[in-house]
Amino acid sequence: MDVKQMSLNSKSKAFTLPELMIVTAIIAVVAAFAVPGLSQFVDSNRLTASANDLYSSLSIARSEAIKRNTSVTLANSGSGWSGGWEVYETATPAIKIYQQNEVGKSISVDSSSATGTVVFNSAGQSRTNHWGTNGVTFCRTNKKGKKVDVAPSGSIRITEATCS
Repeated sequence: MDVKQMSLNSKSKAFTLPELMIVTAIIAVVAAFAVPGLSQFVDSNRLTASANDLYSSLSIARSEAIKRNTSVTLANSGSGWSGGWEVYETATPAIKIYQQNEVGKSISVDSSSATGTVVFNSAGQSRTNHWGTNGVTFCRTNKKGKKVDVAPSGSIRITEATCS
């Protein structure tokens, strides 16, 4: 085999250094624009997750009240709603049915009007709801929030809220 023919056949098939530098620069620029949007996305998901956690706990309390044919209570864990909450049979509060840990650090909880507890009776109704019509509102730093409230019928809902 001739040396000239061998050099043509063994030509390298890779990227050059300038091509790699250009691609790296493009990736860096795209990443710089994506990071702030990703941060807002993560905060939004934390807000939704916190509201969904309370919604789920209320649903558990309601279904357990119906299943056990007795009153079941959902109450904050003693350090406010941001510190978490617990579900227990009203007659035996020492035995927990479900317990939720504190909400995320980037989420604040406006529960000034949602003091006390929510008690579901054996029919799944919330006749002793101390939340009134305000519920518990989970807030982000950008003033957007999610409010969880309970109707006397036992219906639970999450709505958009504006935080102060």
